[in-house]
Amino acid sequence: MVKLNKTDMAQKLELVKEVNRRRGVPENEINITVDARYNSNTIVSKKKPGQNATQVFALGIETITDRKFIVAAVVQNKMYGDGRSAKGIEEALAAVEPMWKVERLADHVHLGQSQFRASFASSIQPGMFHGKTKEENKQLKTVFSKDLKCRCSMILKKLMEKYDKKH
Repeated sequence: MVKLNKTDMAQKLELVKEVNRRRGVPENEINITVDARYNSNTIVSKKKPGQNATQVFALGIETITDRKFIVAAVVQNKMYGDGRSAKGIEEALAAVEPMWKVERLADHVHLGQSQFRASFASSIQPGMFHGKTKEENKQLKTVFSKDLKCRCSMILKKLMEKYDKKH
């Protein structure tokens, strides 16, 4: 099915290139529109739509012909999850195909959030924060946890740059 689909999209792309050639336009300049679907309940992000989604399906649709052929399709799965999620998925897949393995991947955003949660959930040693009330100590712990998260994220970012890695 995958091979058939790729062959079909390649043929349709050639039809679009032919239309461009007949119009005197460079054949590789193809206007497309992209439609994507995310599996999140909310598509809210400060930077990118669908950022909190774990899966996305997107189609590239040419706008040169009246037929509006699909010339590209992308499926991305970014199941970063914690260790328990990865283990659960691996056990479910093993029942289907024992040779499949699940590799737990965590991007820097999720690592930072995990770092903050772990730091904030830790117990406070007496005298660690010098607030006058429990609420002040909680606020100081929040600031400390955010600072620790930012420092760890900065170190990770610098390491990724140094070793020329993408997230």
